[in-house]
Amino acid sequence: MSLQLTWLFIMTTTTTTTDLRFKFQKGDVVVAQGQRFQRIFQIVTGECRIEKEVDNQTVVVGRIGNGEIFGEMSFVLGSGATASVVADSEVDLFVVEGHT
Repeated sequence: MSLQLTWLFIMTTTTTTTDLRFKFQKGDVVVAQGQRFQRIFQIVTGECRIEKEVDNQTVVVGRIGNGEIFGEMSFVLGSGATASVVADSEVDLFVVEGHT
């Protein structure tokens, strides 16, 4: 956890950011696998599942909930999302959006 916070601190001190809040309904795709973005997400309330497309099939590889962070690797590396994140309930997210 401290490594993630350190990376977040480094990135927010060297990149201009905007803080946002978003709400998603159950079944909404928050992030699609391969999508490119400059955002870090933190779940304020709710739960999401992490899905990957493997051999043309969707596989659930994890679940995340309150307080957990995702999107940090895409933010740091400037790459596409390695998995999709789908709302499993109503989800309230805090989002840090970078501007390069």
